[in-house]
Amino acid sequence: MPVQRIGAPADADVRTPEGPAELAPQVRTYGFMCIVNHGLTEAQNDRMVDIADVPFSEVPEDEQHQLLSKVRELGGE
Repeated sequence: MPVQRIGAPADADVRTPEGPAELAPQVRTYGFMCIVNHGLTEAQNDRMVDIADVPFSEVPEDEQHQLLSKVRELGGE
């Protein structure tokens, strides 16, 4: 899984116009990334996860199964 550090001065390039272009291949390949050094508290992170889960958990179970990733079946590729 790609890990993106955004808090350290050495990683400040992610805040430049070129930054998103550097991140795009990670997102296209993996569908997500882990962002660290963002400065958010655990409570803020938990709240974001709760909010992000609402659209998924509000749909019927049969639709949820259509949206599930096949990571376990396919591995990391």
